[in-house]
Amino acid sequence: MYPGKGLFMSQEQQDATDYVRVTLTIHEFSEDGECCIVSDKHGHGTELSTDAFLHDAEDIDVGDTIACDILREAWEDTGLIPDAAGPHDVRACGRENIEVLVDLTDEQLLDLGSEMADALRERDKLETELLAVKKDYKARIDLSVSKAAEAAAEYRSGKRFETVSCDRFEDRTTMEVVWCDSVTGKEISRRPMTAEERQGSFLEKPVSVSPGDDDVIDVTSEEQQ
Repeated sequence: MYPGKGLFMSQEQQDATDYVRVTLTIHEFSEDGECCIVSDKHGHGTELSTDAFLHDAEDIDVGDTIACDILREAWEDTGLIPDAAGPHDVRACGRENIEVLVDLTDEQLLDLGSEMADALRERDKLETELLAVKKDYKARIDLSVSKAAEAAAEYRSGKRFETVSCDRFEDRTTMEVVWCDSVTGKEISRRPMTAEERQGSFLEKPVSVSPGDDDVIDVTSEEQQ
């Protein structure tokens, strides 16, 4: 047991700015009683001279926890944390919401499992939709490329295929099928007759018209040459 050196410390001593209020737990005294091992209520420990702090207790012993005023110069390098109350100027300045890490309940864990499963299903759905969109855009891109290639070919050749109204003839002399513009009568194209067309041409008779008819031309094999 160690008699306190700061018995009945005055209010002036307690309020002095040269002291820091810390609640200490006494763990051990030196043999001469000049030093002791102490810790604050946060578990920070240090060795402290018994002359470096004041207290209100008549005596202190190992295991006691008491509020002490420590000389500031002795306290500064100890790592001891001051109490909220005491000679320090601590003032309330408002209320705030802050995030802290807490343990989840079983119910919250179940809810999180369901939330995770729902999120994964939504991901799969979106990936499927994305794939369909990619296929659609690929088809549209391929069509654009095809159109560009077709336009480039026509640009280089200066020609293009167009649908023209034609009269179809069979030239039995050359054994060819001939197409002529139905408006201008200009020959547009011709090709060799197929075997079936050749067979049919021998079964048909030439078309003849009255010589006095000025609006109709007699289409015979000789005239088609």
